[in-house]
Amino acid sequence: YLKSPMLRTCVSKVAESISVNDWNLFTIDKMGKKKLTFNPDIDRLINTFNPLFSSGQDGWFLIQTFLEMHGNAYIHKERDNTGKVIYLWTYNPLDVEELPGQLNNYCYKINLGGQYNLIPMTEIIHIKNPNPIDPFGFGVGLAETLINEVQTSELAKQQVNQYFYNGAIPPYVISADVTTDQLKQMQSKWLENNQGWFNRNKPYFTNTTTMTVQRLTDSFKDMDLVRLVNLDAEVIRKTFGIPPEILGGVDNSNRA
Repeated sequence: YLKSPMLRTCVSKVAESISVNDWNLFTIDKMGKKKLTFNPDIDRLINTFNPLFSSGQDGWFLIQTFLEMHGNAYIHKERDNTGKVIYLWTYNPLDVEELPGQLNNYCYKINLGGQYNLIPMTEIIHIKNPNPIDPFGFGVGLAETLINEVQTSELAKQQVNQYFYNGAIPPYVISADVTTDQLKQMQSKWLENNQGWFNRNKPYFTNTTTMTVQRLTDSFKDMDLVRLVNLDAEVIRKTFGIPPEILGGVDNSNRA
């Protein structure tokens, strides 16, 4: 999420579209019909969550982000002395290590600041995208299916980054059957005539017939890195079902 711009953009677009919605409370009457109901306490909870959030949108944004990334969202209900729910807190799914079961007295085992806490399942709202392989276990996020694309794109960008840091690998090895002094003179002359912006694309002339040039690194064109990164970005976008126009891609849009 922090390293893949396309993944973060897609997840943020989905989460933002959910968080800006107006949330309402509905109840079912005796006839089985859905009825819009106003409850000031619940309305306050879903629109504020807790004092550390600027608004309820922060809470819903996090919940949807967790669902897209990991397939799980955990909401802790904080109660006052009377048992009334006063705040809602979200947990990072990576901090939840165990789900409720007989072995832990039906509690969630959560790592909070390096300390493990057992929280009864009645105090946690667990929203998840069910995993067909383990329906009663942890959910699975859509982003988890894109691990290969995200890693490939990240490695390609690291390759480009390493180019600017040299990586201790020169692009060429130039050798000639000359003495050490002549080689140093040739090196100095080579850099003088070829280094710098004003010397680009200039031919280099030499009367040394034994000079050879061996290439050590592949060019970006040979590796086709741009196409690889664009292909991975396209797979990520299509997986989330987001039209390219929403992400600013209008190259193939019909403006008629």
